Parts: sequence; C-alpha cells; structure tokens
Amino acid sequence: MKKEILTKENIKHDLLISIKANYSNKADWRFSISLPLAILAILSGILLKNIWIGLLIFSFAAYQMVRYIIAEKKFNAQIKAAKDAVMREDFIVSIETLDKVREETIYEPHVHGYGSHVHTRHAHTTNDVYFFYFRSEIKWRMPEIRRHYAWSKDYYISSEGLNNTSVSGNEFYFIRLESDPKIAYIYNTKFFEFDEY
Repeated sequence: MKKEILTKENIKHDLLISIKANYSNKADWRFSISLPLAILAILSGILLKNIWIGLLIFSFAAYQMVRYIIAEKKFNAQIKAAKDAVMREDFIVSIETLDKVREETIYEPHVHGYGSHVHTRHAHTTNDVYFFYFRSEIKWRMPEIRRHYAWSKDYYISSEGLNNTSVSGNEFYFIRLESDPKIAYIYNTKFFEFDEY
C-alpha cells in the first residue's frame, strides 16, 4: 500500500482544526441559557406581580452572562497561545500502538445545532465522544469534524471511517503540542509516513 507523506504543514492544518474543536462551543451554553432566563425573569415579575422573584431569576441570568464573558476571554487567550505554538511547530511526535477505541458519554456543557438562530441551537450537559486509547496509557479525543486529513489526496476520511480503520495493534504517529497536550492528532502509519523535512 502506498503511503502518503505527512508534512509539518499537514500537521499544522490538523492541529489548528483540533484547537477549534477543543475550544468551540465550550462557553456558548452559558450564553444560550441567559436570554431565556432573562425573558423568564421579566414574565414572572409581570405575571406574578412580584418584582423579587423576577430579580432573583434575572440575577441568575446575569451571573451566567458574566461567567460567559470570563470564559470567552480565557478560551480566547488559550486559543491564541495554542495557535502560536502550532505556527512555531512546537509539537512532539511519537509512535504509539493503539489499544482500543471507545465511545464515551462525558459531562461537557456545550451548544449543539446549526445556524445563528436561537431556535436551532440547543444547550446540552453531556457529549458522546470517541477516545483512542494507546498502550502507553495516553489517549486521544477524536474531534467532531466532517473530514479528517482533508488535505490528503488519498486518505481523507470521515470520523466513522477513521474509527473503522483503526484496529488494536495499529501504530500511529501521535502528534501533540508541547504546551497544551490536549491539542493533538493521530496518523495511522499504514497510510502516512512522517517527513520531518
């Protein structure tokens, strides 16, 4: 089987996608519940003719909005630092042997849906994600994207395809940021050959 050359530019492309997948929608859920809570506060104040109940609900909405702003600033700083590290090629390459792939439900408040319209986006507290476990006891979380290795001529693949072609015992190039280990990507050595130069 012919292998495709894996260059640093390809790796940068995928690590930038990993950054976006790791940090997108992490704080949006707070924003998505703030607006309905504010509307509920106004309606309950008017309908119940009790301003204190309305203020109590509104204070919770305001709290969520402040937390959203703080989280957004924090995530933006982390995103900038991670992107800078990718552009400096501050990543570590190792070869790891796959042990297993598991789908897990994790606690991760996030917003799911499409478009900018409020009625098409929904906040969820859990997320179903795939983890690739390696024999060295490290793991990789598969980013939720349509196509992995989109730059590849021969081996671009869907998440389902990546899951199906990853067999226990396969060796992978495991490439992660030195400064932020959760920003990582994997490449099956059956399909790719890393060219450092």
